[in-house]
Amino acid sequence: KGVPGSGTGWMRKTIFHEDWWLDAAAPGQWHEVTCQRGGRVVGFLRFVEYVASGMRSCQMPQLTRVLGPVVAPQAAKTESRIRFAHSVISELVGQLANFENVEMTLDPAFVDLTPFLEAGCDVGVLQTFLLDCKKPVEELWGGMRDKTRNVVRRARKRLMIRDIDDADRSEE
Repeated sequence: KGVPGSGTGWMRKTIFHEDWWLDAAAPGQWHEVTCQRGGRVVGFLRFVEYVASGMRSCQMPQLTRVLGPVVAPQAAKTESRIRFAHSVISELVGQLANFENVEMTLDPAFVDLTPFLEAGCDVGVLQTFLLDCKKPVEELWGGMRDKTRNVVRRARKRLMIRDIDDADRSEE
């Protein structure tokens, strides 16, 4: 598994698309479909197949926040890049036609839902918000609603966050 050259520079690639993440979240269970142009991989879509009541479903592994198509960036005019990405995504989604159900949460930056709609998928919107974590904590904290800050304060009493150096270390 793995896409040649799938390091930095891929459009809409998140930590959840990384081989190591998928190996940890769904060891030996994740699959990918790819799109090639000119003998090189220009897009991929990773997923886990689940079967329930005889129905095949294409989904994200547990603990995976977002997943979806990833397209290699193109050095071209804006319209050409958009058309290229649309074509690649359409081909990737088309390879999922044998699944009775396709369920994924796409990154909020993902903008071209048309290939999913053209393939007959139902598309819905889940509300979310993004924070710029490069800003000072005080600024982020001050930008939250008071009710949200209260939820965080209550959670601090029940939960603990700490750094660990060894993921295999047993908890004390």
